[in-house]
Parts: sequence; C-alpha cells; structure tokens
Amino acid sequence: MVWSVLVSLFRTRVSLEAEILILRHQLNIQRRHLPKRLTFSAIDR
Repeated sequence: MVWSVLVSLFRTRVSLEAEILILRHQLNIQRRHLPKRLTFSAIDR
C-alpha cells in the first residue's frame, strides 16, 4: 500500500518534469522564430 503511493507520487513528479521540459522546448523554438525586436506599424499605434 505505502509502496504504491510512493511509486504513484514519483510517476506524477516525473510526468510533470517531462511536461515542463516539453513546454520549455516549445518556448525556445518560438523565440528562435520571432524577430528580435517587434516592429509596429501605424495601425498598431
């Protein structure tokens, strides 16, 4: 009983860590594709 609770907590922690890594990777890809500085047009002002 206690062992299964510990294993489930560990799996939950590992899955959260994996999700964070995936999201960080996606953010890094987005940053590479965006221009360094945003340019605004007359419509944006």
